[in-house]
Amino acid sequence: MRKICLEDSGGGKNSLAPTTKITRSCQRPHSLYIATYNARTLSSDEKLLELEEELKNIKWDILGISEARRIGEGQVILKSGNTLCYSGEETAIRGVGILVHKKYKDMIVDVKNISPRVICLTIKLNKKYSVKVIQAYAPTTESTDDELENFYEDVSTALQNGKTHYTMLIGDFNAKVGSKQDEAETSVSYHGLGSRNERGDTLIDFAHHNKLYT
Repeated sequence: MRKICLEDSGGGKNSLAPTTKITRSCQRPHSLYIATYNARTLSSDEKLLELEEELKNIKWDILGISEARRIGEGQVILKSGNTLCYSGEETAIRGVGILVHKKYKDMIVDVKNISPRVICLTIKLNKKYSVKVIQAYAPTTESTDDELENFYEDVSTALQNGKTHYTMLIGDFNAKVGSKQDEAETSVSYHGLGSRNERGDTLIDFAHHNKLYT
């Protein structure tokens, strides 16, 4: 299994994270464009339509969503043909989701609603290869240590859910990783900028423990 971490939406209101492209040669090249987005709310059909309009401006196949704010759990096929899988609370707060392009809707083999902060989806690309996408929405810095610990336990559960060739952990982690500080930080790439906070250290430790790469 190849694990890849980490796409972070950064919590911006209207900014889509750059798409990550997975290419695998097996009979023919296959590209999968994965992005993550902090939506603030997708509780209404109007908000969903607005999001789909925005997506026309980028290449995308799978979109992880933080702060979906949809009540309960579900999987719906939209008028566009795209599939929305979501996991939320009993009220319209927090919540995560994964939007799958219509050309991949028949390739969905598994959806696990781990919690209102973590959802896991598996796509079978072909007979040999599959990819697991985990969308996560971490508690803010105002939350308790117990809440953060519970969140990472849920992410660990998602990582252990089934075996796939690729694993993408994406979302809003409410953490600042910053720039690589030491060559020993094998889980941290050279693409980070700025300083790091305590939640960033926690995220790096988690990535290192699970052999994930930012």
